[in-house]
Amino acid sequence: MAHRANEIPWQSWPIVSSSKSSHATLRIAQIWRYWLSLDRETTCSTSRTSFLVYSNDSSAKERVKYQAKQTPPEPDEIFISDVTVVNISKEAEAYKDPLLYEPWYPDRPTTVRMQREERCIPFWIANLRTDWDDDFGIDNLHTLQILRSLLHLGDLDPLFRVAAHPDISLAESWILPRAYCLCTGWSDINDAALRAYICLNAFYLKSETHNTEYRNERSQELHSSQKTHTARPETFDYRCTCSYQQTVIECTGTYYANLDFHTCPHRMFFGVPKGMFLNSFVNSDTRGYAGKCGRTSLASLRELEFQGQHIRSKDDIPAVINILGRKGLPAELA
Repeated sequence: MAHRANEIPWQSWPIVSSSKSSHATLRIAQIWRYWLSLDRETTCSTSRTSFLVYSNDSSAKERVKYQAKQTPPEPDEIFISDVTVVNISKEAEAYKDPLLYEPWYPDRPTTVRMQREERCIPFWIANLRTDWDDDFGIDNLHTLQILRSLLHLGDLDPLFRVAAHPDISLAESWILPRAYCLCTGWSDINDAALRAYICLNAFYLKSETHNTEYRNERSQELHSSQKTHTARPETFDYRCTCSYQQTVIECTGTYYANLDFHTCPHRMFFGVPKGMFLNSFVNSDTRGYAGKCGRTSLASLRELEFQGQHIRSKDDIPAVINILGRKGLPAELA
């Protein structure tokens, strides 16, 4: 199933999961039948249901660790403790790195330390909202980064208090318009998690994909039973398909190396280092721009000392024949 993961209509999953109306469910079912075979449709539906059940169970178990009733922070109260600031200091240094922003940017950070105002609720009320027009700025981005840092750290007490404030809706912040979060990865959290979930499940269930001996035996069995022609062993490994590799890139790629919350924790499961895939390899809308796939860019792979030097090959023969013809010489000299 994972080798078709890149073709699944991911934008339909939230609708299928909610099933608010029979008409919407019917339309999505038709999409599933169009994209996937009938047996795959059943498998994907089961996988989707298991993912939702597991997520709800995990949330319920985590919630009982905290107080049932939370008190919203007062306007002048510092509700993020000094201990928390120290724990997320490395995260703050990453997303506040001045090198991430152009020198002429008006709100370019001047310090990597978490400021006092960022630890008070007015800062969150002003910046954690969903009614942005074209004024999505650094403070809005930093608020999202503090939120994701607290989640990553597992320090949920401040977040529960923020969620209890009547002027803040954390639920709406998870469905921010993609136009406002294109460069932050914030709008890719749900898609990346679902893609990674399917790939990792297929990884676990299909042992032949990472067992060369079993894969070779399977290939011989198919050949002996005359069910198919002899195929190369790697054809039984979906990790070699373009769809699966593109799925892994989209699950672990970032627009900036330091803004990678939507890649955690599955990036570590895939064994992909931080910042391995950047920019144009993440979203189809930005593939026209320069990016990095791997540990370096294509431009850095060029050997400058050999630039302009000619390497002889068979491709030179037509060019030589044309030169001889222009000079009135026989082509046999080529």
